[in-house]
Amino acid sequence: MNNKEQENTIDLKRILALLLSKIWIILLVAVVFAAAVAVYTKLAIDEEFTSVATMYVQNKEVGIEGSSTSISSSDMVASSSLAKVCQDIFTSDRMLVKVETSLKELGYEVTAKQLKKMIKITSTNENQVMTLTVVSGDPMLSFEIASLVTLNAEEVYRDIVKIGSVETISEASYSETPSAPNLKRNVVLGFLLGFLLMCVAIILTDLLDTKVKPQDNLSEMYGIPLFAEIMDFDIEMKGGSGYEYSGKK
Repeated sequence: MNNKEQENTIDLKRILALLLSKIWIILLVAVVFAAAVAVYTKLAIDEEFTSVATMYVQNKEVGIEGSSTSISSSDMVASSSLAKVCQDIFTSDRMLVKVETSLKELGYEVTAKQLKKMIKITSTNENQVMTLTVVSGDPMLSFEIASLVTLNAEEVYRDIVKIGSVETISEASYSETPSAPNLKRNVVLGFLLGFLLMCVAIILTDLLDTKVKPQDNLSEMYGIPLFAEIMDFDIEMKGGSGYEYSGKK
């Protein structure tokens, strides 16, 4: 092992030993960070509630008089493309105004602009299934919005596309459990942040301390022999041996 590798090994050992010697301080700071994050999450971050529904779109009516009862691969590709189009249709003003009007009848004052921020519709590239997600600060409001979108989906779709149909696969879900913020995740992240910051602070403090310490083995650290020690006469006068390292000049 060359001198550089030996020095790196010694440094790593010193850092590990240093951190272990102050582990209780590190853990204490980490716990304080976790507690602070928990309080902040509870008091400063608003809760959000999510309602989810799924819909299915196809580019032609199946099973009615004069139409085919089978769906070809080209039909599925066309339906998948329509699912992408529906993402814009179901967040358009035509849909949002309908939902806004119905919400007013239920006693909610929510504008179309606010609704647009709450509603999200997604579908994969090769999937005819659309997922509707509504997020708001009220579980019942999220449920009502999702329900109204699925209720008006067929009518709005037909008004714009003219052909095909939209079917609801699963109705809007309702949950009083907040979907955000995630308290457990935030507490864990706060603990890890406090732990890492304290470790960095301890290491930097040690690196910036240029005083020679009695516990440092200079021969091992720098790969050079130690020829002499500077006697501390103050210690000798007090009854000590005098042969100790000192940070005094």
